[in-house]
Amino acid sequence: DVRAAVGTSGSAVGDTVRPPRAAVRPATRAVVEGVVRDTAGAPVRGARVQVGGDGLDVLGDSAVSDPEGRFRVLTTRGGTQPLTVRALGYGAVQQSVEV
Repeated sequence: DVRAAVGTSGSAVGDTVRPPRAAVRPATRAVVEGVVRDTAGAPVRGARVQVGGDGLDVLGDSAVSDPEGRFRVLTTRGGTQPLTVRALGYGAVQQSVEV
């Protein structure tokens, strides 16, 4: 099995363009980041980590873990979202994350 330790941080997007007569609110971005490890605690390289959507790349934001198992997903989603981790040779894992 694969597990993911995740954290979130949010920041506002800068450089808002405002058309005349209408105010535009900037989108809020959040970062979901963490480390994918196997059950023995070793990092898992090449795991696909998805926030939102159905876990199969349908309308979700995703990233691939680096050689140390680290990942960083930039998303405009908010609230409780499904986080899905898939890696070759491991079963898929899904948990909820607060963004």
